[in-house]
Amino acid sequence: MPSVRVGDHVVTAGTTADRNFPLSAKARRTHRLRIGRCSRDESRHAGAVRAAVVPRHGPAEVIEVRDDWPEPDPPGPDEVLVVVHSAGLNPSDAKIRAGGGRLGGVELPYVSGREAAGRVVEVGQGVDWLKPGQEVFAFFGWGAHPGGHAERLVVAASALALSPLGVPVNEAAGLPQAGLTALQGLEVLGPRWASACW
Repeated sequence: MPSVRVGDHVVTAGTTADRNFPLSAKARRTHRLRIGRCSRDESRHAGAVRAAVVPRHGPAEVIEVRDDWPEPDPPGPDEVLVVVHSAGLNPSDAKIRAGGGRLGGVELPYVSGREAAGRVVEVGQGVDWLKPGQEVFAFFGWGAHPGGHAERLVVAASALALSPLGVPVNEAAGLPQAGLTALQGLEVLGPRWASACW
């Protein structure tokens, strides 16, 4: 798998002959874009974050890893600020970037990534079940600001779950969308198929 070093961080993605869809459809597995663990004090706001930004539709080469994406605002009521340690990169991310998927009202440029795993930094008013320092993961669709491929994001607490103990952060980051897809498939197939899987 090709990777590019950007400072202390490594960006990795799968490839195929189709440059507009760089993830192998045959593999059907989640690849990760690793922004990396923050080297600075996670408890402080720095004004800007490193992020994988999609400035226009096109192949993977349009992605720009920037150090100057605006820091998300502090969490509001029922929101959580998370420092991202790893984020999933899914076929839907590639399709949307290429211009073939639904953007859901998001304007260009945007920060890609619809799922991530990391550590809680700060909780907003009304969030009493999460505490700073806890490891979490989430599939948040377009509901995070900026997106999963940034060093920090603010997301609704209801989108988060505590990371399973013993599961590496890279695996936790790739679990939400793939797991949700599997669950939806079992629901469509019905109880007979679901019970056969357990």
